[in-house]
Amino acid sequence: MVAKSTFPATPREMFHILADYDRSIGLESLLERLDYRDLSFQQIYWSALGRAPTENEGVASSSEAAARELLPNLLRSAEFRNKVVSLILQAFPEKKRSLFIHIPKCAGSSLKVFLQQHRNFLDLTLLTGGFLAEPDFFEGLREFHARAQASDTVYLGGHLRLSEVMSEGMIRSGDFVYTTIRDPQALMLSWIGYLVSLLKCDPGGTRPDTKEILARHASARAPAFSSKDWIIEFARSAIRDDVLIPPNPICLYLGRGECQSALDNCIASGIEIVPTVNFNDWVAQKWGVLPSRVNVGEDQGNLLTSDAVLLDLIQEKITEDRRFYLFFKSRAQQTKDRGFRIPEAI
Repeated sequence: MVAKSTFPATPREMFHILADYDRSIGLESLLERLDYRDLSFQQIYWSALGRAPTENEGVASSSEAAARELLPNLLRSAEFRNKVVSLILQAFPEKKRSLFIHIPKCAGSSLKVFLQQHRNFLDLTLLTGGFLAEPDFFEGLREFHARAQASDTVYLGGHLRLSEVMSEGMIRSGDFVYTTIRDPQALMLSWIGYLVSLLKCDPGGTRPDTKEILARHASARAPAFSSKDWIIEFARSAIRDDVLIPPNPICLYLGRGECQSALDNCIASGIEIVPTVNFNDWVAQKWGVLPSRVNVGEDQGNLLTSDAVLLDLIQEKITEDRRFYLFFKSRAQQTKDRGFRIPEAI
């Protein structure tokens, strides 16, 4: 008879158990190795979710069958996926944190691919967004755990808002937080080009993101995706959609959508800001490797910039980002790694 493993008492111990996950046997088979005797629901909730159960969620139970059923349900729950980032950070407080705030269409995907290849990087957007199937989700945790064990730093990032990161205490003294930005108009043109690329590659809307575009924009179903008229029509429609393309994304991710809040957060957090024109030099200086570009949308620059109506719509949408970017270019101070920080005295 194989001896059972001691049931984990904390999320940290639970992550050590999940480090042995194997998709060929699945979650239940992994958890069958645990000793469920004399457990209470309180112990199971603490180990999986880092909290006690509510009054409606259960009381002490002497049933092994109930405990065996509860644990995999908690680990598959939306709450576990939503909390997995904070649980990881709380589970390994001794690790330094390197946190990337990924503003869309600012070379962030290229940086994340590099970090996944060369560091124990955890993509928080992918992990918590419900995009991953169960085997991929738990394999991601396993691989992150294995690489994190061999390093004194955990590398995390995704489409996070700096305000939320700060309010949730994810940044501590000595941690490194950074982002990439670009000229606001170029950002918007790149975003439109990326959407056009999605529609060309997936005209039937099989991907969740393409499906959303098609549901929101009738013009996206145009039969001739190479038509210049269609591209302009869709671009104008997309730029008017604040859900599909949010206004002032730089200030939204670094602040609350306005220039001043973004500046205040940058100063308070000490975030290092890398303009995309410095991206390769910064990565080479900081990490010692040149990254490859990925997730690049079609270059529709000449076509889109020839449309005065679209350019006016873009300018209306980036007023706060323009203020921030102009201030950044004129006042930011360069770091030793060729990134920049907003000075405290502004």
